[in-house]
Amino acid sequence: WGYVRIIYLYINFEIIEDEGLLENRLNSNWLDHLSKQIKKVELEKYRDYWPNSHEFIGDMMIVKIDEIISKFTEQIATAKLKAHQHIRLVLNDNGVKGEYRIRELSPIGYRKGNNISTRKLKPTINTKVIVKESGQEIICDPTKAYFSTKLQTERLETHILAKKLSKILKRSISVCDPFCGVGPALAPLLREENLVENVLACDLNPQAITFLFENLTKW
Repeated sequence: WGYVRIIYLYINFEIIEDEGLLENRLNSNWLDHLSKQIKKVELEKYRDYWPNSHEFIGDMMIVKIDEIISKFTEQIATAKLKAHQHIRLVLNDNGVKGEYRIRELSPIGYRKGNNISTRKLKPTINTKVIVKESGQEIICDPTKAYFSTKLQTERLETHILAKKLSKILKRSISVCDPFCGVGPALAPLLREENLVENVLACDLNPQAITFLFENLTKW
């Protein structure tokens, strides 16, 4: 059955008493920052309408503000920027429009250094960003050619299946991406050495193709 031997080791440590420091970590709960700008009764009244979900694209954040709470747009943008220090720009999503189904995004909050601005934002604020995904840098502009960063897992799964196919065929493969956009699905495939031999990629949006060629030069 064996046995367990327990060894007790007593060591004397000096006890030091010191006053603790106040916690100065960033509060990432944007509703806490919002509660400091509007009345508690209003915060509770519109509880079901506050845009808790958002999407990060590079150093930008996209939110969708319901028309019911549109009067609080400036406060929402300020709260989001205070909760996420790495964000430069907050954009409101007004839905997809036009022939190429591009999202209509309007700037509602901007950070420059330590200053936050929500008024008189120029519509020409730079929205071209670099998104890091799958070890690659992908250039895009969601106001011209958008891709969802939330679909990264699906793109990684495609990469895994492509490697399995290449292994079965015992050769490099050819890839066709008929809705390539700026090329996020191609990024992990082209990164893999000797995986892809030929690529056929196309998109109806000419601006997406412009970004695609810019990305290909980087990859």
